[in-house]
Amino acid sequence: MVTAVSRSYTTLALGILLLGYLSTELLPHRALSLGLALCGGGAFLYGALVSFAEGTRLSHYVAQVGRTRALRLGLTLLLLLAARLYYAHSVEVITEVRLPLHTPLRAVLTEEEEVQDATLRLRIRLLGEGDIPTALLQLTCRRPDSASIRVGDTLTLGLDRLSYVRELPHEREGYARYLLSEGVTALGRAHILAHQPTPSGTLLLHAPTRYARRLRDGLTARIQASALSPYAQHLLIAMALGEKRHDALGREVSASFVRGGVAHLLAVSGFHLAVVIGALTLLLRYIPYVRRRDRLRCALLLAAAWAFTLLTGASIPTLRAAGMLAMYLGFRLLRRPVCLLEVFTLPALLQLLYAPMSLFSASFLMTYLAIISIRLFYRPIEGLLGELRHPPPTLSVGTPCDDACRTAPPPTTEPLSLR
Repeated sequence: MVTAVSRSYTTLALGILLLGYLSTELLPHRALSLGLALCGGGAFLYGALVSFAEGTRLSHYVAQVGRTRALRLGLTLLLLLAARLYYAHSVEVITEVRLPLHTPLRAVLTEEEEVQDATLRLRIRLLGEGDIPTALLQLTCRRPDSASIRVGDTLTLGLDRLSYVRELPHEREGYARYLLSEGVTALGRAHILAHQPTPSGTLLLHAPTRYARRLRDGLTARIQASALSPYAQHLLIAMALGEKRHDALGREVSASFVRGGVAHLLAVSGFHLAVVIGALTLLLRYIPYVRRRDRLRCALLLAAAWAFTLLTGASIPTLRAAGMLAMYLGFRLLRRPVCLLEVFTLPALLQLLYAPMSLFSASFLMTYLAIISIRLFYRPIEGLLGELRHPPPTLSVGTPCDDACRTAPPPTTEPLSLR
């Protein structure tokens, strides 16, 4: 059973969070935050004072109503203020970082890709030792000759050049916003001074997402060693593992998909997760033991969804889709009616709490604009297509049958539901 819309605290919290983030981006004035603090605190103080009011029955009723409204207003304004402060702090953590050049820095490797012969593009997370913050950097460097590096290893680097994302030129504003949504502070060039390998067992216990990325890199290496053509290898790596290569052939593959208008197929997202889960659902229908046990089937689908999400790099779009699927299957496992509003809003709330800058990413906006469009326009389109599927019968071309039109049943318009 699926329910469409219901009032929930999750939806209210998401609305307050969106309003706080957007107001901070559009109106970053401290006077507005001060006004929210004063009004919210004043409303709470008024509610507390009214709770001690004494008098007639009428005045007592007015006091109770006034107290409830004052407390709700105060709580809303204070939560809005908290959202503004949290967003401003998150932006400062990413953009207000200044790092020294030509100074040894220790960092953990989170992503690694060879873009040219012996040239690597790395994403590293600084360990935050001493006065150095835990910033995420995207760097290029020469591959070390002594040993091969893998995701999760600890590196000691010297920064040769840095360009902070907030200071990128205006013509690269879109790329800068994308990097900020990923949490990247700066781009630059570096050289590796030392390399400390991390065992896979330690990585599995302490950083499972980096362990999954290490597994993905291993699968990528196996595909590259296969007998497939280089073009097919790049295509399989991008569509199955979510890893887009930025070498010459990788740029050629991306350009061909852009010209065809299907560049989104190369970026692993909710679409790819839906294809995988749909194929697995179809496969499980042919296993009698699983088909008769709905909870077991939901548990297997849930495990497969999160395994695919981790294996493809745990990107924010895939995490969001996996969260929605987890909510839906969770309702099914608990034998409760599925509330679509909760399925859509809770993953969005968690995503914005985890990565506030992802609010302005293209994937977030396109996903939820598509959901809102389906919610608003599904009924009219479904009704129109229903009439088109069942045209009125005619006796001859251009001569409608009046009696048949009067007695014909209305078109079937069953609502779409998740079953």
